[in-house]
Amino acid sequence: MHRIAGFYLSFLLIGYVFFGKGFAYVGVAPLYVSEIGLALGALSLAAALAVEGRTRARGCERLPLLLLTAFVAWQLFRTLPYLRAYGLDSARDAMLWGYSAYAVLIYALLPGRAVGGILVVYRRLVPVYLVWILVAMALMQSGAVTLRYPGAPVPFLWLKAPDVGVHLAGVGAFMLLRLDTLSKRWTRRALSILWLLWGLGWLTYGSSSRAGMLSALVGLGVVVLARPKVRWGRPLVAGFVLLSVLSLSKLKAPVSGGHEVSFEQMTQNVASLVGQGDERLQGTKVWRLAWWLTIVNYTVRGDHFWLGKGYGINLANDDGFQVSHDKSLRSPHNAFMTVLARSGVPGLVLWCAFLLSFFRMLVRRHETRVQGGESLESRLAIWVVAYGLAFLFNASFDVFLEGPMGGVLFWSLVGFGLVIGRYMGDGRSAHSSPLLGTPATSKN
Repeated sequence: MHRIAGFYLSFLLIGYVFFGKGFAYVGVAPLYVSEIGLALGALSLAAALAVEGRTRARGCERLPLLLLTAFVAWQLFRTLPYLRAYGLDSARDAMLWGYSAYAVLIYALLPGRAVGGILVVYRRLVPVYLVWILVAMALMQSGAVTLRYPGAPVPFLWLKAPDVGVHLAGVGAFMLLRLDTLSKRWTRRALSILWLLWGLGWLTYGSSSRAGMLSALVGLGVVVLARPKVRWGRPLVAGFVLLSVLSLSKLKAPVSGGHEVSFEQMTQNVASLVGQGDERLQGTKVWRLAWWLTIVNYTVRGDHFWLGKGYGINLANDDGFQVSHDKSLRSPHNAFMTVLARSGVPGLVLWCAFLLSFFRMLVRRHETRVQGGESLESRLAIWVVAYGLAFLFNASFDVFLEGPMGGVLFWSLVGFGLVIGRYMGDGRSAHSSPLLGTPATSKN
């Protein structure tokens, strides 16, 4: 059962990354692929507990786990009273925190020795993914993929630009940190080609999404801040070359959302961040800010300070910001504002406290391991921080963690980070590797 659950989770995560929203509808309502994964994980955990007994937190991951438990408990308290009135809507809204079950399952079931194998598989998938996202955009734009799972509202291949930006952050951070050193290393030529592909993907998907454009850069920025001596020459040269070609060639290629890949589109996206540029881009920003201010007014400054409005009510309708004709919009394009609106100030405080403790744990592991020499494990910790912050950045401008494409992947990354905290926090020397099963020190 343990092995079956592991293979299924790998299939699930790869499916979401490579196919997006259309993949989420595989299954039979209400048991889709993500819910099936939770069921298999729960059975695997039950079997493991029956054989091995209770799993105990033994490292520096104890505080994040404690705060995560408190956060989930408060969210459950703000969900249960609304299940009878709102039914499936209440359960669906609650998946913002409900997918945290994946973090617990991965933390409890993933052995430290498996981390090295995960990195090897990720390294092999990086070039495949960088080529795939370009092919996928061409297929989506041409309408060549019309196959959809029965009952799904979108084709099986449906990649959202902001989601791709987040995964580009993970890929870019992985390459900057040279986490390929555990297996066959990329040559200089291969790495240069990978950065050119990364830049093409960033231009293609970043043109249609400001959040995606910036999420990808967040991952790189975290690495540069954590390790100022990182070799960032290749990505910088690749970006300069691609932007120069885009500017000089006057290329204009249509992409999703009525946008286009062009130098003008990228400059408009940047200008809109400082209050200038395209009126449509400005309009979405004003709409978001107005809704977020409304939420702050009725929670921090209002009657919903302690409890929020609960999980189940359609916030867009109740707050007066519905823009979908079918009234399908339910959340304010910001996971932090959603937590605040639905569970009040205590819920937001617990959410922020958990996130701060989780990232602090990883940063401390990075600092501790790097003191004894350049460590592969220290870079692994920073990779999780960079990737995780990209998730949260995108979740601050999109309905992301509320759905399985973002929620399952984010909470799985959290579980992976907790495993790192458990094994890296055992007091061993930076020159031994309880996670990777190899000498920890390596040249970068």
